Amino acid sequence: MDRVAASSEVAAPSGAGEPRYAVASPCLPSAKKHNPVIRAFAARLLAKRKPPQVVLTACMRKLLIILKLMLRSDEMWGPQLATLTQ
Repeated sequence: MDRVAASSEVAAPSGAGEPRYAVASPCLPSAKKHNPVIRAFAARLLAKRKPPQVVLTACMRKLLIILKLMLRSDEMWGPQLATLTQ
């Protein structure tokens, strides 16, 4: 077996990004439009001249962290949760 074939058989790392992206990606346009926390975060990153893909990824990550906090603490949405992610 040569090295190329061996490297293609390596299992995907745990925490692969595809499932997370599939869950959070459809939510982002709505969150950026209607959620003041995500909207302000995106505006702050754009003001720092970050590329759009970086802003998209950062907003998606922030949204997932907020959702994880909501599930862990069994709380409803509130802007105070967003301050915990900073």
